[in-house]
Amino acid sequence: MAWIQYTQKSLEDHLLLFIRNVETISAYYADYFVILMKTGMRASEPLEAWRFNVPSEGVVTFYPQKGNLIRTIPIESFPEYYEQSLYDQNIFSSRFSLPTLRRYFERHYPSGSVTLNPFSVTSQITFNLFRHYKFKQKMEELNDIQEVCSYFGEVSEYNALNYINSNIYYHSP
Repeated sequence: MAWIQYTQKSLEDHLLLFIRNVETISAYYADYFVILMKTGMRASEPLEAWRFNVPSEGVVTFYPQKGNLIRTIPIESFPEYYEQSLYDQNIFSSRFSLPTLRRYFERHYPSGSVTLNPFSVTSQITFNLFRHYKFKQKMEELNDIQEVCSYFGEVSEYNALNYINSNIYYHSP
């Protein structure tokens, strides 16, 4: 099997196919991955209810990990039924575990292994793939690194550029 570098379109196609694969088993699990794709959150962030606040209609205030700045996320980034859960602070935290979600990813992602460096075993990525995708998408949309950083609450342009400029590879079937 050869390593093939993702384009933004092929990465999006694989992520959407993965979500459809999971949806055939559990719409609820698929929703978790939709949130990662639409928001670029880190894998554990949607599982921590205290990170969310819904101060006004249509906007969610989110407190990210790793010392990043507070983000505001459009409520449309979340499944429709999820809005009340955000208000109630009753979200995924008690229903999911990262090991279970990682197994879903490993079993149902269409290309198997994904890596930032095909010559290194330690550079395999799973959930962070959604974050890379969203950073790249936002850069295409906004075309301004400072706006991208602001959207993600990212304090370091260097970190944002690492996501935006990352080369991601997958195994061809």
